[in-house]
Amino acid sequence: MRINKAIFFVCFLLMGTVSFAQEIDASLFQGYDTALVIYNRESGGVINVNPELSARRLSPCSTFKIYNTLIGLELGLINGADEPWYKWDSVTRDIEGWNQDLTLREAFRVSAVPAFQVLARHIGDVRMKGYVEKIRYGSEDISSGIDIFWLPRSEATSIMISADEQVTLLNRLFNGGLPFSDKNIEILRDIILVEKTEKGALYGKTGSGMSPDGRWGMGTRLYPLTKERSKPAVPFGGKYRLVDIPISNSLHSKFNHIYVLTQFLSESLNKHISRTYKLDTFSGGFVEIMAAEQSMDSAAWFHSVRLRTRDNRG
Repeated sequence: MRINKAIFFVCFLLMGTVSFAQEIDASLFQGYDTALVIYNRESGGVINVNPELSARRLSPCSTFKIYNTLIGLELGLINGADEPWYKWDSVTRDIEGWNQDLTLREAFRVSAVPAFQVLARHIGDVRMKGYVEKIRYGSEDISSGIDIFWLPRSEATSIMISADEQVTLLNRLFNGGLPFSDKNIEILRDIILVEKTEKGALYGKTGSGMSPDGRWGMGTRLYPLTKERSKPAVPFGGKYRLVDIPISNSLHSKFNHIYVLTQFLSESLNKHISRTYKLDTFSGGFVEIMAAEQSMDSAAWFHSVRLRTRDNRG
């Protein structure tokens, strides 16, 4: 039975070690729809096992770290492969390797999304857009946000690129056709080394996405209702909002000291809370907003319920 998922591979061969007349054994793909593009830089030969799929554009996910890294190096935002670079923001995330200070090499090895999001923000919209257009990276669309545009999201347009376009872009990169110095290309080549044996060296970068209800989701299950407001602020039954359900349950259970922690698209929610919950002064109860904020000690916004709670205690 065919699995309803797709895998995309892009392979570069620096030597003519593969016969381009041979067939690829489809059993290797274990039932997945697979786009496999193998380009031999010595002969110019190409193997493409599924031309229709390899021409389909999709979010690059973490493969965009290749060009995010090169742009950061060109702009002097990264000093080298092993120099101190990413300062952990103390937010504990699911992937343990992300929860520490990282060099570029270490961040690349564990594919640390937060580190490269910080880098993208430092690059900025104008410079990032300029480079994306200059190298002609896929759809060239970064409008969904400077630190998320390469990640798949159902509620926002992400930059898109096909396996065929990835091959063309890599070929231009190694032919010196992109606006990156030889020094920085060598730094990139060094950090993307996966394995080296007597038969040769393997370089690569993986990239994988999550479903809309997975790690990258931002209210996607209620989209488009969450397009302009956070999920708790979604209206129902006329004048009510989803947040009223847990607040009402708490008040009727005699819990009248309530904090509402907000972050994403919170303006509508903040207004509803402040206008709706005006408790009796003599009861000593309250329903108060704890909004995301920056401070003199940290420029980072809240990233999780755990951090929001910790930062607002006491």
